[in-house]
Amino acid sequence: MPLDIYEGSIPGLGDDTAKPTAPAPLDFEVRTFGGPTWINFEWQSLIDAFQHIQAAADLYTDMRTELTGIYGEFDASLIGHLHWRIPGFHVRVGALIGGIRAKEFLLQQSVSGVDSAHQGYRGAEARILRIWQMLLRGGELDSVVENFIHPQGDRSYAYDWMVTMGVLGGGEAINLFFSKYPQIATIASTVAAIENDFGFTGDLMRSNHQVIDPDPAHTFTHDADGSLSGYFDHMTEAADHGDISVSKATSEFHDPVYMVHLPGVEFDGVNLEHGRSPASVVDAFTNDSEHMTQAVSDAMEAAEVPEGAIVHLTGFSMGGMHAANIAKNKDFGSKYNIRTVTTIGSPLKNEQIETGTKVTHFEDARDPVVHLTGDRPQLSSDRILIELNHQDPENPVQNISGSAHDWEHNIEGIRQMEEHEEDWLDIQEVNHLDEFRIFYQGEVETYVFDSSWETNPGAGDDRTLEDFSSLDHLQEALRDGALNLNRNSYVTNTD
Repeated sequence: MPLDIYEGSIPGLGDDTAKPTAPAPLDFEVRTFGGPTWINFEWQSLIDAFQHIQAAADLYTDMRTELTGIYGEFDASLIGHLHWRIPGFHVRVGALIGGIRAKEFLLQQSVSGVDSAHQGYRGAEARILRIWQMLLRGGELDSVVENFIHPQGDRSYAYDWMVTMGVLGGGEAINLFFSKYPQIATIASTVAAIENDFGFTGDLMRSNHQVIDPDPAHTFTHDADGSLSGYFDHMTEAADHGDISVSKATSEFHDPVYMVHLPGVEFDGVNLEHGRSPASVVDAFTNDSEHMTQAVSDAMEAAEVPEGAIVHLTGFSMGGMHAANIAKNKDFGSKYNIRTVTTIGSPLKNEQIETGTKVTHFEDARDPVVHLTGDRPQLSSDRILIELNHQDPENPVQNISGSAHDWEHNIEGIRQMEEHEEDWLDIQEVNHLDEFRIFYQGEVETYVFDSSWETNPGAGDDRTLEDFSSLDHLQEALRDGALNLNRNSYVTNTD
């Protein structure tokens, strides 16, 4: 038995009153994935270049459409005029339109090819990351067993490890099954799309909407310390009083900027009326947070946030998933300047967030919640995942999600990282985090808004029996299922 788990003398060699002590916790460690790496910069340069090619293809499309229209008008006027030059005119115009169409097709195929290659790369990257994290956790097995069987072992650490490995292993088993039977994967995606459109989740989202109380439920002020952990410490007070917080940071160094924070889900039995109920989870997972986006917009209007203002989105657990979804919303993005998105312990989809927004995902190494979607976030030069290997024997398991998903546990991990970030992050990664921290200065005033779910009378009755009897809804569901399957096609192509 290792000598470091005993205090006092060694049994059999002297005093036999030696008492076993708890196994030493793992050293704090930080791992980063994605962000400003060489390969991500190369991909971003390629995508930026092909955006110009897409613009050229769109220009060719406009030219062809306009030329075809003009030709149609000339053709109608030339019907009654017989002249030996007219057939040649038709040939030359037809050749011109055909040439434009050929160039348009080639440009569009080039753009489509690069996009497909990029999505394939990101899909493979996400799966490799998922497998790599399973291997890292597998290497902790000896420590887990020691903590589990030792009288003073860290049971919360063992619990977090087992649940996380179960979620990771279960997700990987499902992916392997679908890779073996892609037809079943297609059927499952289609059934999920039909359920989302016409089942319980679709009805829930159509017949209900999330509203805020325009009068803040709580307000408070504090002085910013320029750190992420300091900001999140204060957001603990916001989560205690409401569902959406809007903070205004005023500093002599910059114009006022705004931080929006969204806390995690709050279960209250089968009650679906309060703002952070399971209805909000459905909105995040299946509805791209359409209801939460509107609620956040309403809260920002109530807080008198001007259009075009710099906005930082943050969220914990489900709130982080909402924040990532809001950042993808084109209407919201056209109204405000979304500078950063920061999530903590959030399940995420393998989807792209608009370039130019600095996105950071913090997660504990043994947090099972972040793996619930079976996906890893689509990383880029502007999007980084920071994994905190933070074991705290004093933090007990308080619910099914484990101690590693605990809000305070994660904030303490971020604080430890920031105190010695030169040991864990390179200069580019530090600059990435500074995109938030340089604005978190001066006096901060926070408005906390409460929200609730209300029924939309008649909203679920807009689909008639004829809609269900036609094939339109099935075609939509098949398309959605195919898109979802295509997004995860890297799994089915690994057999």
